[in-house]
Amino acid sequence: MSTKNKNKVKKIVAKSILLSVAMILSYIDSILPFTVMNFGMKVGLSNIAIVMAIVLFGVKDSFIIGSLKVLILSVIFGNFLYFMISIIAFLLSFLCMSVVYIMFNLANNKYGIILMSAIGGMTHNVVQVIVVFMYLRNSILLNLLPSFLIVGLMLGVVIGVIANFILEIVKKYEIMR
Repeated sequence: MSTKNKNKVKKIVAKSILLSVAMILSYIDSILPFTVMNFGMKVGLSNIAIVMAIVLFGVKDSFIIGSLKVLILSVIFGNFLYFMISIIAFLLSFLCMSVVYIMFNLANNKYGIILMSAIGGMTHNVVQVIVVFMYLRNSILLNLLPSFLIVGLMLGVVIGVIANFILEIVKKYEIMR
């Protein structure tokens, strides 16, 4: 096998591992004995893998990984409403993270990666509340927006810090390149 083909295979394997890790972390997130603020808000552990994918493989490949994660988990564990909420929140939060990533060239900027993750967490939470509001037409849900925004910011920062820590190890030992 040529070196070019070996590199292609390594990248496919690395991307597959990140997709698998994202799915496993999402499942772990769903079975944790607590949810943030008792509103069903999850920690968002799978976003560690998505943030890593953006940094390691760029926007296009990480979009595919994130979309596949939502699709596969929706088929396995969810229903149509779960899918709609998840995919809309993913698309908009991913768009925001990608814009920040591209605008600020964050590939090697650990604080920028934390910022990107925080923006993704905030966007994801706010979009989910708005989608559920549009489905249920219950204006009381809009009262949750400020707290979901703050929690999204805090958890996004935590996810960004964890992703940075793992990325440093991955880059140091050239694990996924």
